[in-house]
Amino acid sequence: MTSTYRAEIDGLRCVAVLAVLLFHAGLALFSGGFVGVDVFFVISGYLITGILLREMDGGTFSFLRFFERRVRRILPATLAVVLVSLVLALLILTPPDARKVGEAALATVLSAANIYFYSTQNYFEADSGNLPLLHMWSLGVEEQFYLLLPVLLSVLVRYFRRHLAAVLVVSTVGSLAVYSWAIFRDPAAAFYLLPFRAWELGVGASLAACFGQSESNQPSNSVSHGAGITGLLLIAAAVFFGGSAGIRPGLAALPACLGVALIIAPIGPSGIASKLLSAPPVRFVGKISFSLYLWHWPVLVFAKLALPPAAPARWILIAIMFVLAWLSWRFIEQPFRGAIITRQAVSRSVCAGAVAAVALSVLLMTTKGVPQRFDAETVQLASFLDYDPRPAFREGTCFLTDRTGQSIDLESCLKADPHRPNVLVLGDSHAAHLWYGLAHELPDIHFGQLTVASCRLTLASLQASDQRCRQAADLAYRQVLLHQRFRLVILSGAWKPDDVPQVADTLAWFKRRSIPVLLMGRGVTYREDVPRLLAAARIRGDAGLVNRYRVTRTAGIDRQLAAAADAAGVPFIALSGVECRSNVCMTQLPSGIPVKFDGGHLTAQGSQWLAHRLIVRGRLQNLMADVTNPAPLKQ
Repeated sequence: MTSTYRAEIDGLRCVAVLAVLLFHAGLALFSGGFVGVDVFFVISGYLITGILLREMDGGTFSFLRFFERRVRRILPATLAVVLVSLVLALLILTPPDARKVGEAALATVLSAANIYFYSTQNYFEADSGNLPLLHMWSLGVEEQFYLLLPVLLSVLVRYFRRHLAAVLVVSTVGSLAVYSWAIFRDPAAAFYLLPFRAWELGVGASLAACFGQSESNQPSNSVSHGAGITGLLLIAAAVFFGGSAGIRPGLAALPACLGVALIIAPIGPSGIASKLLSAPPVRFVGKISFSLYLWHWPVLVFAKLALPPAAPARWILIAIMFVLAWLSWRFIEQPFRGAIITRQAVSRSVCAGAVAAVALSVLLMTTKGVPQRFDAETVQLASFLDYDPRPAFREGTCFLTDRTGQSIDLESCLKADPHRPNVLVLGDSHAAHLWYGLAHELPDIHFGQLTVASCRLTLASLQASDQRCRQAADLAYRQVLLHQRFRLVILSGAWKPDDVPQVADTLAWFKRRSIPVLLMGRGVTYREDVPRLLAAARIRGDAGLVNRYRVTRTAGIDRQLAAAADAAGVPFIALSGVECRSNVCMTQLPSGIPVKFDGGHLTAQGSQWLAHRLIVRGRLQNLMADVTNPAPLKQ
């Protein structure tokens, strides 16, 4: 029988895994490296469909043999990574972090990691760098695909063999259409769930059905060369530019998948792309790519969560990934995929590994991370890693995210109170976290709220690509602010340098319409979740640890914002100056409660503390005196 091995596919695996690895390692050049996963999906769809069709057409297909091959290929190495992650979680992670590893590990064993992460993600857990098994979501997608595909193909081959390719192509186009809709309406679903990812697997499956392994399908050398080079260029464009500003996350998958299709469709062995991808070093990385993918993310996350005094050099972590990947490939993948280990031995080993993983997962879940490992105050601090900010932010009502509805609740958030002065809090999540404290510390004032996640709500938001942001800006600047009287608008956000010109234009807009506005600077932020830092500082007796993780680049932005406010003749408050004294910032209240629950957002108690401090230190006194003054505003 002729070998169906194609060296350039191992080369594509190399490209895919290196793109993902270097993106996750933080190399800015690989801003779209996440498309490496999309490349893997197309390859999987092509190879698995090709194998199934050859066996079904030849009458040799067996569900048992198919699933045995998948088990040998995936589970031993995956369970090894899961078990190591569980042990490390038990040894070094805080109880909430350890519990989450247990939950993710159990979902991974059940081939449902993607569903788990979809169901648990929200806007405030956007920092995926604290989830060592997050990358297992892609295995969940593939394993669900492997469960469904043999059943689907067996029916199609039996009843619709002549039209199989057409059915797969139409299904792929349909899934792509649904995916294109979902990346704007529910990006998390588009990212994690099989129905929306099916088109990528379907691209590969359609190629296998259309071309198979027939030599008659081979194009001319000129077409082969052109297709291969074009394919590589499309993948490179997605990898290097897919994360650029203005490109909607998810859209970069389209050129990447098209590029893979041009290469794995029969291109002939003489193509330049084939020669590049078939080079021995490239093929070697491709061969260990599965283990490299499995190990790379836990190495990065555990190195981060361990909060070392000095972060290991990036190249050291990458070297560790490759060593672990080679060991895993040599001593786990190869033996289990070969005939040297019998079916019974595979079953016993996989079952033992799965039982051990489930047992450790259940231990971490039922005990909530085995908190007995730490003292009571450390456990209390770490418990704020599970803090739910949504009630204080009024998420879904006055604060919109990609997991909520499209519209602000006008009655709850923007309706004027005829008995109290009305003030509007306007901006993103860093405006939303101010509302709770202001409303509770100044009960004689009615605070409205119009806030949208990742949307600073300047005039530029009227042209935002995000529908929620665009609609909220339209509501603010073309409706509410023109027809409803506010004694003050508080404009706040997680400002970036690029926002300053837009802020200046927005302040001028307020000034022209004689609408009083207060510009708030960006609050203090940290490179890690504050509760985790506080817990680690207590464990190590290192009082300066939290301050070392403070982001110090915001001072320049505050100066630019202050200049813009001064030019417009509006007041400006630098929140960092309120939170910090003598370069030491408030991170924990006298009650022991952290001021922030992540790297930048305030707890409800932290919001009250900040509002109180703004009042006590006089930053809001004059403004609020003007607000409560019954004299009419100038129109």
